[in-house]
Amino acid sequence: MNDKFLNFIKENGKPVSEVDPGSDEFALTSDDALHAIELLKEGAAPIIGGEAFVQGPEKIEHAYKVLGDQYHTLDWSSDPKEDSETDEGYANRTYEVAKGAIAIAIQAGKNYNQEMLIGLIV
Repeated sequence: MNDKFLNFIKENGKPVSEVDPGSDEFALTSDDALHAIELLKEGAAPIIGGEAFVQGPEKIEHAYKVLGDQYHTLDWSSDPKEDSETDEGYANRTYEVAKGAIAIAIQAGKNYNQEMLIGLIV
């Protein structure tokens, strides 16, 4: 991970510890999450997975708690690195998985008139 990424998520994100005590993750708007992925590319740090959140009346909430249990699938994880993959190839694959998951979360949010927040797990 690089300093640009860390500074960006701290400046622009909402602490996930609001809903998951002890977590050091930050939830970003979908646009900010996509920008954060670009920042991660500078250090070729893979994205292990991610979580979808929505802004509740008082704090952020897991998306599935607001939208319904069927939206557990908005959270995702990247498959482990294959033996044949380079570190850079693996990282690039995880970025594409994350972008796809964010696109699905954006659409789910539109269906419920909710802005989705994304937590990237790196």
